[in-house]
Amino acid sequence: MAATRLSAARIYAAQRGLSAAAACALTFLCGMPAVPVPACTVIAVGKHATSDGSVMVTHANDGMRDFRVVRVPGQHYPDNTQRAVYYDYSANGYLPEYGGVPYLRYVGYDRGPAYVNQKLPANKPIGYIPQVPQTYTYYEGTYGIMNEKQLSIGETTCPSKVTPKPDGGKRLFYSAELMRVALERCDNAPAAVRLIGQLIDQYGYYGTGECLVIGDTNEIWVMEMTAYAVNGSGGLWVAQRVPDDAVFASANLFRIRTVETNSADMMYSTNLFAVCEQLGWWQPSDGPFDWLTAVTTGESGHPYACIRRVWRIFSLVAPSTNLSPTVTGWQTTAYPFSIRPDLPLSVQDVFALHRDRYQGTDFDLTKGLAAQAFGDPVRYDIQNGAAVPGAFERSISYFRSNYIHVNQARGWLPNAVGGLMWIGFNEADRNCFMPVHVGVKRMPQLLARGDFMNCTMHTAWWVFQLVADTISRRYDVLMPEVRAQQAALEIASLDLVQQIDAKARAGRASRSLLTRFADQRARAVTAAWKELWAALQVKCLKNFVVDAQGNTTKLGYPTYWLANAGYTNGPVHYVAGDAQPPVTNAWPDFDP
Repeated sequence: MAATRLSAARIYAAQRGLSAAAACALTFLCGMPAVPVPACTVIAVGKHATSDGSVMVTHANDGMRDFRVVRVPGQHYPDNTQRAVYYDYSANGYLPEYGGVPYLRYVGYDRGPAYVNQKLPANKPIGYIPQVPQTYTYYEGTYGIMNEKQLSIGETTCPSKVTPKPDGGKRLFYSAELMRVALERCDNAPAAVRLIGQLIDQYGYYGTGECLVIGDTNEIWVMEMTAYAVNGSGGLWVAQRVPDDAVFASANLFRIRTVETNSADMMYSTNLFAVCEQLGWWQPSDGPFDWLTAVTTGESGHPYACIRRVWRIFSLVAPSTNLSPTVTGWQTTAYPFSIRPDLPLSVQDVFALHRDRYQGTDFDLTKGLAAQAFGDPVRYDIQNGAAVPGAFERSISYFRSNYIHVNQARGWLPNAVGGLMWIGFNEADRNCFMPVHVGVKRMPQLLARGDFMNCTMHTAWWVFQLVADTISRRYDVLMPEVRAQQAALEIASLDLVQQIDAKARAGRASRSLLTRFADQRARAVTAAWKELWAALQVKCLKNFVVDAQGNTTKLGYPTYWLANAGYTNGPVHYVAGDAQPPVTNAWPDFDP
């Protein structure tokens, strides 16, 4: 299948006369694993665990895919209308038989004008379900984000024992499309859970295991799902309510454990126990049904790739619990489903959680030889097929982050103003969150346009990407400049949001005002980031630090790094035997 996707990418590139660089990028996107590497982190904070009483739902979408954040307008439909259901490449990678293009999640007319592109082939439906008379306006990236009723959703992919492909007659839905249907039709979290469950039961489920965090102005539910038959239909799912005074976190591993059959805080598919017993995944003699151990294969990638992030979030919000960062295995019960924070969390606190790189712990990614000479915490994936045992720590902030949203549902305000999305592009520790209310008439174009095939300063994602790459050149010198800019811009945005709130309470926060505000903040932040990018070029130029007066200070390498990089074995003597190994001009074969 990988070869099929690569061939399709190359043919597509050749047909459209794309540049070599664009063709290479397209090949990369199409050549990602058939089952994508899990790489997302979600956090949810109950209304009694936040400093302002809002309900917060977040999602760091850590996959290199379509980065646009789009507004899908609500619509009215005549009776007997059918809603098309589309394949989602987050489930099994790009599949040419379902149309579209490899680098855009959707092309067509069903989701509003943002997705219309007459120059590109449209996506083809897998199948159809009955449409409802009216849908809500909602916002989405690769996955759903929030709708006009302040319903929020976050997502993280989880390993599961079965990951079948779509089949319109048996397996119609993947989590991404389920999220869209829920945002189109639901105004509260329990209703969304029930609807998603009904759709899985009736139409079947394909793709990876998934954990969804679903919140409204009052409560939060965690819903986890998986397929169970490669050629069969249906699916399995379970949902659990998060206490109002607690914080929940998930990072690519199912988090629900014991399924309680008589709890108002739990829902599950009616076939759950029977199917798992039939497949040998669980037996009544095993004791209470444990969802995690029954349906998953464990952590993805390596030990601690998933649960270390959960430990880190819980240890930051509730240090008094003194949770251990080490466990005996991925089945551990050392980390609870949710945790009460020592202090209520502000939205800035949640930004900080997403920006974490294990600073100040034994796992600090700014330390050691892997941080290169200047403390860069980025750890890239190893080359496919590399026969080197080992692993890097997987932090919450991640180099492959596409976008991060931190949603606030604020029930004391009208929905149009109360629903607030903080959107950040690229790695969280190197970005800046921008506010967008759900009542806007349109998304800021800086956030809603662009793709991986065209680097342009007219798209916010690319501006943040350029800054992120620049920081890696000299992290120790440049990162403090970024943190200062983050703080200044986000504090300014928070102050302006409070002014909008005051106007809303006075009945003067029109949809036009919200639209102008979102656009102005997107423009201001992106413009500031362009200026930051230019300033960083000057700040660290050819390994010199340049101050405001133009004075230069030569930078060097740290002593410990020189000692480990072979510097001390350099050509310092004309003595036989001291020479370095012969230089070779032979390069390994490389196929982009």
